[in-house]
Amino acid sequence: MFLGIYGSGGSGREVKDMADMLGRWEQVVFIDDMMECGLYRGTKRMPFEDFCRNYGTENTEMVIALGEPEYKIRLYHKVREKGYRFVTIVHPTSWISPTAKLGHGVIVKAKVVISCDVEIGDNVGIEPLVSVGHDCVIRENCQISSGVLIGGRSKIGAGTYIGMNVPIK
Repeated sequence: MFLGIYGSGGSGREVKDMADMLGRWEQVVFIDDMMECGLYRGTKRMPFEDFCRNYGTENTEMVIALGEPEYKIRLYHKVREKGYRFVTIVHPTSWISPTAKLGHGVIVKAKVVISCDVEIGDNVGIEPLVSVGHDCVIRENCQISSGVLIGGRSKIGAGTYIGMNVPIK
C-alpha cells in the first residue's frame, strides 16, 4: 500500500513523520504541483498528474496536508475525481473517544484529545495540542490550528480555518 501526501510544506513533512511512525505504508510520496520533482528529504516528490500515472487507485491512500481550506477543497475534489480514496491518520499520542466519528482524509496530529460523540467531516486537519469537547461537530475541509480549545456542543462550519490558541464555545 502506498500513501500520497498532497503538499510537501511543513504540514506535509509532519504527516510524513507520522506515516513513518505508523509504518503502514510500503512507500510514501509527496504530491506537489508547485515544487520541483525528484527526491525531497529522501522522499519522492511529483506533481499530481505524474503521481496518477505511477500509482494506481487500488493500492494507494491519500491525505491533503495543506492548511488553507480553499485549497483543501479544490484538491479534495481533484483527488476524488481520479478515484483515489482518503485515509485518516492519527498520531499515536492523541486520544480519540471510541464514540467519536472521523471522516475520510482527517489528519490528527500529536497530543490531540477528541471527546465523546464528536463528529468530524472529511478532509479536516487538526494540529497538535487541540482539545475537542463532547458532542462537537466539525464539518468538512476545516483546519484547526495548534492549541485550539473547542468547548462541548460547539459547531464548526465547513471550510473554516481556526487560528492558533483560540478558545471556542
